[in-house]
Amino acid sequence: MYFEQQNNLSVRIAQWIANQIIIGHYPPFSRVREEAISKELDVSRGPIREALLILQRQRLVDILPRRGAVVTPMSEQQIVELYDVVCTLYTLLAVNLAQNWKEGQLNTFESLLKLMEIDCSAKDHQRYFENTVEFMKLGYLIAKNDLLENLLEDLIPSVNRVQYLAVKSRRYDIEKNYQSFKNILNHIKNRDISALKEAILSHNEQEKAFAIKALQSQRQSVT
Repeated sequence: MYFEQQNNLSVRIAQWIANQIIIGHYPPFSRVREEAISKELDVSRGPIREALLILQRQRLVDILPRRGAVVTPMSEQQIVELYDVVCTLYTLLAVNLAQNWKEGQLNTFESLLKLMEIDCSAKDHQRYFENTVEFMKLGYLIAKNDLLENLLEDLIPSVNRVQYLAVKSRRYDIEKNYQSFKNILNHIKNRDISALKEAILSHNEQEKAFAIKALQSQRQSVT
């Protein structure tokens, strides 16, 4: 596999490895071997080491003495802590949108929401999952808060990991999830900050429950 040499190579490698972790190709406690990745992506080991440092910051790997990079495990407590922090950041992002959007800026959100509705009707969990990620990232364009974007970008891979587990195990009610996104967008359009905060909190608790059930289900299937 030839991995095209471009700017931000270490970032792109980190994204590739993150995806392998998210989809379970690299399970918890497994080693992420630099040599194997170097051969598969046809890149030198220098940018791979830089990529692993990015993944360590994103809490997807731990870099251990004499063992190298090891995929971090997941626990119920970690999921609770992750979603509680992300909920606060999502709320800041959504409130920023509600207060600052201008005419026409929410059209892309509306279009993506229609695609999510189609995915929901078709029960296409994977495509729906991908569109929810894009929905959140659209907010960056309007919020224009670099610090908030950077904080979310460091946490989103971990969120994607637990969400993918929920999607894969079908412990994910996409109809209920879609309605949450629809309500959130309506509150943003109406600039109803109080209702928006309540909707995001409810959505976060819903997502947290899905993720914990999926993790418990995975453990039961292993045992």
